Amino acid sequence: MLDKQIEKMLSDMSAAGGPALHEMPVAGAREALAAISEALGYKDSHISAAEDRQIPGPNGHIPIRIYWPDVAEADKPIPVVLFFHGGGFALGGIETHDSITRYLCDKAGVIVISVDYRRSPENPFPAGVEDCYAALCWASKNAKELGGDAARIAVAGDSAGGNLAAAVSLMARDRKGPNIKLQLLVYPGVDMALETSYPSYADFGGGEYFLGLADMKWLKGMYLGNSEDAKDMKASPLLYSDLSNLPSALIMTAGYDPLCDQGKHYADRLKAAGVPIEYECFSGAIHGFISFAGGLDIGVAGLDRLVRAMNDHLK
Repeated sequence: MLDKQIEKMLSDMSAAGGPALHEMPVAGAREALAAISEALGYKDSHISAAEDRQIPGPNGHIPIRIYWPDVAEADKPIPVVLFFHGGGFALGGIETHDSITRYLCDKAGVIVISVDYRRSPENPFPAGVEDCYAALCWASKNAKELGGDAARIAVAGDSAGGNLAAAVSLMARDRKGPNIKLQLLVYPGVDMALETSYPSYADFGGGEYFLGLADMKWLKGMYLGNSEDAKDMKASPLLYSDLSNLPSALIMTAGYDPLCDQGKHYADRLKAAGVPIEYECFSGAIHGFISFAGGLDIGVAGLDRLVRAMNDHLK
């Protein structure tokens, strides 16, 4: 059953009218995502400090925002979580996901580094994922200066950000990069080829549940240059043959999300490869539900599930 608060939210959106994401210009879609994130994001988090910085990247500087929790102690390093925002690789940013990163910093008592990677269509694949990997390397090298523990680093992200967190975990393994202790993948899009006929595409891809298959194809077209890119490990972790020796993972999906099945399939493949994996489907939820935790109880529950995984694996 669709969550009652979500049902009302979707009804209100439908009544308000307006075009679907894929029918808007990119700038308009970015503004729409920013507006709904501001309206429905969780507002009551309390942290010690937040600071915007620029760090070296593969093609210029990468903007980041660092969040410190109130519980931080000067002589006791704490875990560090790299957060990669969703928004289809094109629409999101640090501000659209500020409510999520503040919540995780506050409730889990961790340092959160939100990465403003280069977005498509201005910077197509693999610009964004290489920025995310560079941010991981920077965080590992500079964890001590931040008050963090380089031995307890997690990567996290929602939707496209979940794709990036999964890809960065593979890149760190194959490039013998920084050790990642935990990957947190929230309704991740891990198969960018969009060639498999997952049942959730047919059941929930019509656009009536916030994200539609037409939106996904539009976003894919801006992110990837060609069909071969879609089969690259850094674009579609699910299609990669070797998923062994990866960090422990929590994968969360939403029951009314076209991406639900590929998230579950990735969890199954990680488990088969011997990766410690927890999987949870929020059966009454839609894509994006943790971004709407200011108006949805199930959104708060989703954020709390991430916090619990951090406490279990990083503390």
